[in-house]
Amino acid sequence: MHSKFNGVKGILLKQPYTEIATRCGMFVSETNTDYRGELLLCSAAARYNTVQLKKKAGMYISDITGSMHVDDMEVGCTYALCKLVDVLNFTHVTRDMINRMMVKEVSCQDHVFVIEDIRRVVTVPFTGGTKGLWNMPEEVINSTRVIV
Repeated sequence: MHSKFNGVKGILLKQPYTEIATRCGMFVSETNTDYRGELLLCSAAARYNTVQLKKKAGMYISDITGSMHVDDMEVGCTYALCKLVDVLNFTHVTRDMINRMMVKEVSCQDHVFVIEDIRRVVTVPFTGGTKGLWNMPEEVINSTRVIV
């Protein structure tokens, strides 16, 4: 079966950062890549708790997500399909970008992935993947449906 999403790369993010990426159009990763194109954001099976978020972002979950509670955010699944249009070295990251991504800082190992054309998908359970970008399994790609 040939899918229109063949060749899609995937990346795992912990909640609430999967949700934040879909809202602000960027996220932090230690991964660097020359890849540009379709990217499937997947929500990791684990999520940050209040203490971890306070340390990472310097704020409470409600400050980040508004009325949406992190416990209500889907985990262990596909989350959104988007286009990866740029990967910025930490030296090109502004304070405004850092604030929008809800992190305290970006370290010298970090890169900022800039995404566009963000489309939520009907979630498919998924807990695979490794650190960084990887090719999405064909069965996950073929099950992915964009919410219209």
